[in-house]
Amino acid sequence: MQKAISKNTTLSLFLLIMLCLSGCSETKHTSLTILDCIDQDENRLQQEVELWISGRNVIWRPGDRIEMSIPMQSREGSISIHANAEGHTMISPESFHVKRKEGLDLVLMFSRDEGIDDMVYDYEDDFLDEYYVTEEFYVTEEPAIQDSGLSFSVEPENLMLTVRDQGNAQIHISSSGNVRRLEHNPGTFRWTAERQGYEPRQGTVSVAGGETRNVNITLDRIIPMGSLRIDVNPRNADIRVRHRATGESRTLSAEGRYDLEAGSYEYEATASGYQSYSGNFTLDEGAIAVVARDLRSTSLISLIERIENVSNLQDALRVEQSLPGPGQGMSTDVSVRYYSALNNLATFLFENGERRRGINLFNKIVQEDDTNFQARIRLGEYYTLEGDFEEGRRVVRPLYGNMKYVVPPGDRDLIEFTARFIVALSFYEQFRDESDPSRKRDTGIRAIAELEDVISRYEAARIQHSAQLSDYFDKAKEYRDILQAELLTGF
Repeated sequence: MQKAISKNTTLSLFLLIMLCLSGCSETKHTSLTILDCIDQDENRLQQEVELWISGRNVIWRPGDRIEMSIPMQSREGSISIHANAEGHTMISPESFHVKRKEGLDLVLMFSRDEGIDDMVYDYEDDFLDEYYVTEEFYVTEEPAIQDSGLSFSVEPENLMLTVRDQGNAQIHISSSGNVRRLEHNPGTFRWTAERQGYEPRQGTVSVAGGETRNVNITLDRIIPMGSLRIDVNPRNADIRVRHRATGESRTLSAEGRYDLEAGSYEYEATASGYQSYSGNFTLDEGAIAVVARDLRSTSLISLIERIENVSNLQDALRVEQSLPGPGQGMSTDVSVRYYSALNNLATFLFENGERRRGINLFNKIVQEDDTNFQARIRLGEYYTLEGDFEEGRRVVRPLYGNMKYVVPPGDRDLIEFTARFIVALSFYEQFRDESDPSRKRDTGIRAIAELEDVISRYEAARIQHSAQLSDYFDKAKEYRDILQAELLTGF
């Protein structure tokens, strides 16, 4: 055999087998078996070798046995060999003459077989690796191998798809996901699919020669989760929650803890015989959100309507006796309507002779709705009229003290002025009611001071003077003058 050398500055080593055509059009195949690779010192190679045989890429690794079939167009042909290893390039020195022998396959062996010393390729010293090749190879009658087709359909799109052949060589990588048709030799292929926010998947698919296979891949989204704790009364209520971003909704029980996808939610609590309640909550990943609510029975609405329709004292007494205890969980509009109706009922009772019942009902309102300034004003007036002067002052004083700013700004000056007048009026009425001369004089002096304060505030006020305020102002001047005259004459 002749010697041939080809140098390459990239220091790569190729091995390629090619068959020349001659004569006959009948297609024959030669089976090649690659067993081993050794260097010129007969040491087995420990690195992988990349082979090119009839235009097909094969990766040989130490310990591998690779079998493949090569088409031949006649009973005779020629083969050239190229291989890639250890950074050198070698080309076979000549072509081998191929003859068909019945019942035998062509075997291309990289081995340490005896009797093949004349097959050693003697290259220059700067090439480190050489191969021994047997010369016994024969043509077989195997059918032609056709290329296979492989396609992928993925969900979601824009995922990273990687496909490798059975030699672990990467034959495709794509960030768009879908692959119409991937042409390749038959075999088993391994694929991986990845996308941020989704669980990765991998698998294998085997494709025979001439076959086209489609692989459907669906990745599952990784969902950030949180916990929702529900505590709603009554316990037979249904809690419907809806994720605003995804639109997904679920109906949950009134008591329990549930794992939900993190995000912003809206919810509605409903129960037969109860007024529904709607709200919102935000559930952060790994966190706990709480929905706690007592639904108000729809019988409360019926009760409010009964109160609003009271037209006589008998009806008022019946309704007053059927009032429930302190309630929670009313929506704002129902609460305003309910306590407004109670204010009217308490006033009706007081002005129709049931004074103590009216006062007790106003106390109930103030206890349940501490910032109800209308009830405090009316209760202060009624305590004063009933001679309970200290209680009257106790109820209204917070309206120009620590509760001043719970009153809406538009009503703040009016409510403060009214509360101050009620305090002054209580001292005046206490003066009229007092029999002890010493205490009477002291109370009269205090009453004059409180009335003077009301008069000066009225004159300095920039608020629009209503008829009620003007009436308070006139009464304050009248009561002041009366007290001054009585204290001067010794009452």
